Amino acid sequence: MPPSSRPVRSGFSAVLLFAPVPAWAYIDPGVGSVMLQLIFGGLAAAAAALGIYWRQLLGGLKRLFQKTPRATVDPASPDKPSDAS
Repeated sequence: MPPSSRPVRSGFSAVLLFAPVPAWAYIDPGVGSVMLQLIFGGLAAAAAALGIYWRQLLGGLKRLFQKTPRATVDPASPDKPSDAS
């Protein structure tokens, strides 16, 4: 396929994708309540998962951002670093 036909083919695909087509479907008022249940159920599940794993998440964040003590050089023996406590 020559490279010059790629924009034409992409444009034709976009026209077909976004062209209005009759759906022949009926959306009753019950669909709205199902969508709300889906959203609220997802929020409740996320809150429950956060509540269950909160301590593990907090511990992981503390370990990630915790400052570790650096080893300092002892002037008496420059070959061995000593802990600065």
